[in-house]
Amino acid sequence: MTLEYGLRVSMFTNNEETTGLAAVFDPSAYVRGAGVYLLDANGEPDLNRPNGYLTFRNGQIPRDIYGKNPGLLFAPRLNIAWDISGKGTTVLRGGAGVFYNRVQGNYQYAQQKVAPNLLNIGVDSWGAANNDISLSNLGNFDPISTAGGPLCRCVTGPASPDRNSNTVPRITTVSLSLARRLPFQNVLEVGYVGTFGRHLPQRTGVNFIIKPLTSGTYGNADLANPVQRAAIALNGPSFAALLPFPIFNSDNGGVQLQEYIGTSNYHSMQVTLNRQLGRNLQYFVTYTFSKALGTTSTNETDGDQIVDPLDTRGRSYGILGFDRTHILNVSYNYNFPKLARGSFANTFTRGALNGWQMSGITTIQSGHPIRVKFTGAINNVSSLFAAFGNNVTIGSNALGSSGVAPIVLRNALTGKDGVNDLYVDPTAFAIPAFGTSGPYQSPFYIRSPRTNNFDVTLFKNFAISESKKLQFRFGLFNVFNQAWANPDTTPSDIGNYQGGSLALNTINAIDPSTGTCFRIPEGTPNGIGFTGGGTDAQCDPTKGFAIDPGSLATFGKVINKHGHRRVELALKFYF
Repeated sequence: MTLEYGLRVSMFTNNEETTGLAAVFDPSAYVRGAGVYLLDANGEPDLNRPNGYLTFRNGQIPRDIYGKNPGLLFAPRLNIAWDISGKGTTVLRGGAGVFYNRVQGNYQYAQQKVAPNLLNIGVDSWGAANNDISLSNLGNFDPISTAGGPLCRCVTGPASPDRNSNTVPRITTVSLSLARRLPFQNVLEVGYVGTFGRHLPQRTGVNFIIKPLTSGTYGNADLANPVQRAAIALNGPSFAALLPFPIFNSDNGGVQLQEYIGTSNYHSMQVTLNRQLGRNLQYFVTYTFSKALGTTSTNETDGDQIVDPLDTRGRSYGILGFDRTHILNVSYNYNFPKLARGSFANTFTRGALNGWQMSGITTIQSGHPIRVKFTGAINNVSSLFAAFGNNVTIGSNALGSSGVAPIVLRNALTGKDGVNDLYVDPTAFAIPAFGTSGPYQSPFYIRSPRTNNFDVTLFKNFAISESKKLQFRFGLFNVFNQAWANPDTTPSDIGNYQGGSLALNTINAIDPSTGTCFRIPEGTPNGIGFTGGGTDAQCDPTKGFAIDPGSLATFGKVINKHGHRRVELALKFYF
């Protein structure tokens, strides 16, 4: 038995922005009603003091934002190997360890791209009478003085670090395996391998109405009435006043804080069959049966890091985009026997028939996870606020579902993956009743088609001397010229693919008497006034929704396949 144990002690100091540009959004620093910029001593907007942002330049934060390093990190390790039989034929191995590492720099460099270093303010005339913007009067609209007013659609730009979240990501790995020597120089090993991530980077939108507003009054509107809630949400200035930070929009939470609170869990059974000591044939076979779950994926800066703030565990925790249930790899090397020997051996036959070698790698694995989501009317602000009293939605590219998810009637996979085949059946999904949602994680594992790949290379060695040889290589990659649908490519192979999800676009229910959507009644209170009528009336989300027939044209269909054989010829001289 061999036992190995130890402890690594680490210190990860904070990165510092050395040019004076360090800035961060702090919700506690936001002054409600103050506009985009705080005022200076003369009562004028101070462009160096954007509302809610703290800067090193103004002496409000240190260069590293946090002001305190995470402290000492203790990472214990333990490994054991036990020769059970004492003859080297059966060996038990196990180990566990804790590992720390800081995230990539891009996740921390966001502090250089937030206000006041970068600030986008959009000004438009939507919903404001007699304020149409055109090229001729564009100069009349000052984005600084208008910012925060009824014409402002203010955007924060990139996500900001959370100055109260400063933890180094931690990975814990565990493994336990049993290896057994078999006849014909084979070694079989079966083991469990697990990896658990904690304090992983993820982004959370904070400009949402989290606590449902379904009771009481707001201005002249009754918050218990879903139609009046819809009317509030459809009036920009009225609804903006309900947001935690009215000057910022609420797309994906408007202000996104980069935190270290994500989790991931990986469990796997790993089997290997190894024959490396064979004279002419060596091979290595591995099979992995696994599941990867979590709230965050692998890239700290893409849309998959945005999680649902209303119920992160229930809505955003699920199968990760890189999960593959089954993976089989076979690698091998075979030295062909010498055919030119005895009386048949001469210079020509030895050169043509001897010295041949073949090697290859075969990979067969499960496809990518696919999530089916609703886009369109059912998940816009007015519909969500009318149904639930909140407006939490994190967009179609985010890892977990949000807002309203489809009802799953059955397994939607048809098993057909040819070009123009319907691979994911849209009739397997239904729209839930108003005020309810389907499961945020599907009870069925919907995946893209399985991928099979066979690579083979033939070698011919021409011996020149004991230390010199000439080698000819003939490589075939994807030998059988197989093509498969791969949803990770652009253009999409499976229609309406959006970053790991298929989108079913939704529309408001149609009023048979008018041929358009049911309208919110004229004169409905919207918090600061009343809704109009006629063609100006907005759609009433309480009347229900339907799947847009136009979105079914390509939904779930394989519209393209990728994969082709590649041939490589090479000549090498070894000396």
